[in-house]
Amino acid sequence: MTGLLVWTRGVFPWFPLNPLAYAIAPTWSMYVFWFPVFIAWIIKSIIARLGSIQTFRKGAPFMLGMILGEFTMAVFWAVMSMPWGWNAPGFPWP
Repeated sequence: MTGLLVWTRGVFPWFPLNPLAYAIAPTWSMYVFWFPVFIAWIIKSIIARLGSIQTFRKGAPFMLGMILGEFTMAVFWAVMSMPWGWNAPGFPWP
C-alpha cells in the first residue's frame, strides 16, 4: 500500500494522501497527538487560504517556538524527575 501511495504521489502531485501519514497513522503517538496535529492543520489551512506566503512565513517562527517550547518542557521534566525524584506532570494518556 505504501508503494502504491508513493507511486501515486509521484505521478499525480495533487494526490492528497501522503505515504508517511499512512505509515504513522496506526502508531501510539497518533492516538495521543491527533488533536494537536488536527488543530495545527486547521490553523495552517486558514493562514494559507486567507493570507499570502508572507503571512505564512511571518507565522512560522511562532509555530516553531510553540513546538520548541513543548519539547523543551518535556526534556526539562524528564531531566528533573531523574536525579531529584520530582514528579513530572501527568501525560494525557488516551
